[in-house]
Amino acid sequence: MSKKISVIIPVFNIESFINECLSSVFNQSLSDFEIIVVNDGSTDSSLKKVQEFRALNKRNDVEITIIDKVNGGLSDARNFGAAASKGRYLCFIDGDDFIERNMLQEMYNLAEKEKSKVVICDYYLYYKDAQLKYMFGSKDVKTKDSYSQQEILSMFFLGKLVISACNKLFLTSFYKENDFQFPKNMLFEDVPLTILISKAKHISFINKPLYYYRQRPGSIMRTLNTKVLKKVELLEGIEVYLKNEGCYDNLYNNFQRFYLDLVVFQIINDSIRNSANRDVILREIISKTLAHPMTIKYSKNYWANPSLTLAFKAALFILKISPALYEALYRFRKLSSVAK
Repeated sequence: MSKKISVIIPVFNIESFINECLSSVFNQSLSDFEIIVVNDGSTDSSLKKVQEFRALNKRNDVEITIIDKVNGGLSDARNFGAAASKGRYLCFIDGDDFIERNMLQEMYNLAEKEKSKVVICDYYLYYKDAQLKYMFGSKDVKTKDSYSQQEILSMFFLGKLVISACNKLFLTSFYKENDFQFPKNMLFEDVPLTILISKAKHISFINKPLYYYRQRPGSIMRTLNTKVLKKVELLEGIEVYLKNEGCYDNLYNNFQRFYLDLVVFQIINDSIRNSANRDVILREIISKTLAHPMTIKYSKNYWANPSLTLAFKAALFILKISPALYEALYRFRKLSSVAK
């Protein structure tokens, strides 16, 4: 490995944001790293802007590589970049986001000091009016020398570790030895990282925000789309993994919470937020989510699960007996919170 870190930046039609992203990475306090920009078939001037940035910005200790490929989606672009990486560590930064100047240095130093296979930092949600919302990369996690597979999975299942590729630094040998690939043609492509990170044992945490995750209203994650239903396939993969590893029974309660939260509530709540009214697509998403065999399976016996709060159980109860009532209550709650 000839570089300290490989920074992989997927790019697709983000001409308005790519310069800010590249500047934040290029001007890092860390020395001796590489930037791998993967242009995923952009049809705007994104590629031109990246090329111009590389021509105008020179550092002897920073190498900028541009990979220009046909469009294959975010997962495919990340996989291309990871395959080309030469750094001891690698990280992913989406091309419309940006980072603190010391992010790479702090994550690298901690990884080297603690011999970590994964380092996780906190992050900001960044809105167009420059407002910030602090988000935890890890919450209520007690730092220790080593974590078991079941401990790490439980932390993900209980929402103590955030599922995101972009606030993490990975030891490249660990990443590649496990032959990790982001699933192609899927939304929520970060979900399988729970499996990869569960194998890490040595994880370190930086309890301050170093990453700025831009919130864009027009992005695919902010639109009503039946593709969100494919998220169930990713959870099916995790269920199979738990059974193969012999820890399904031990983690059942936590995984039940994970499925209901990540699939049922997130899919339905996000769809309600992205829909002005109960249109055809929204009704289809709600009905198919609730009718899916996995949803039916994990919606049973939930009252006895100690991992679920009373509010969680009550919300699920209302959703099951009357989706229309749940939608009305959810919209009212959201409107009320905004009014306050």
